[in-house]
Amino acid sequence: MGWYIKLVENGDLLSINRLGNFYHERYGIKKDLKEARRLYEIAAQNANKFAQYNLGNCYFHGEGGEKSIELSLNWLNLSCKQGHKKRANILTIYYRKLKTRTSLISKMLTMPITILFALIKLIRVLAKLSAL
Repeated sequence: MGWYIKLVENGDLLSINRLGNFYHERYGIKKDLKEARRLYEIAAQNANKFAQYNLGNCYFHGEGGEKSIELSLNWLNLSCKQGHKKRANILTIYYRKLKTRTSLISKMLTMPITILFALIKLIRVLAKLSAL
């Protein structure tokens, strides 16, 4: 681990991202999502496509700090533009999730209030059943 620290201190972007992975996934060190995100941010701002992807996921899930779908999609998009093609499909998946939620919310807002309350009760019951 000591040689990773030296590479990080020398500004090696792949090592900075990898050290972020160690903190994120608890590889040989204590899990620290804030530190992982901080390291991803350093490498991502210096155009490391892997760190941009990792930072985008942190923002999407709110790991190590605030949750921001907009920042998440921006970082994931930058990663894809830099050639991180294996992960390009994650943008599509996240976009579809957001589109589905937005569509559902807009449909619910146009419903009569009694139907809306019935749907909310149904969602709560289904959530309890799925937790069993």
